[in-house]
Amino acid sequence: MKAEKETEDLYYLMESILDDNEINEFLKYGADEIWKNHFGIGLWLRNNVLTGNNSIYRNFIRRGLTDKDEMSAILTEGFYWYLKSKEIQDIKKNDRVK
Repeated sequence: MKAEKETEDLYYLMESILDDNEINEFLKYGADEIWKNHFGIGLWLRNNVLTGNNSIYRNFIRRGLTDKDEMSAILTEGFYWYLKSKEIQDIKKNDRVK
């Protein structure tokens, strides 16, 4: 469960770094086109998160995944679904208020 918490913390950090326009730009592609973020968010992940001392990176290595492109793709898609789930929660919350 530690890895899940660290990944969630990473997504929270990413969300706090990006402004609303950047998040909307990221979400506009949809899950099937998430690869279009390879040189944006993916590059940031590879340069800033997927490094030797990072526990998320070490967890991927322990599980046999050594390609940073694949790691960043997994994290990028996870971030997409993290944001989409928050969007759904907000919609449900707004529906209850009405």
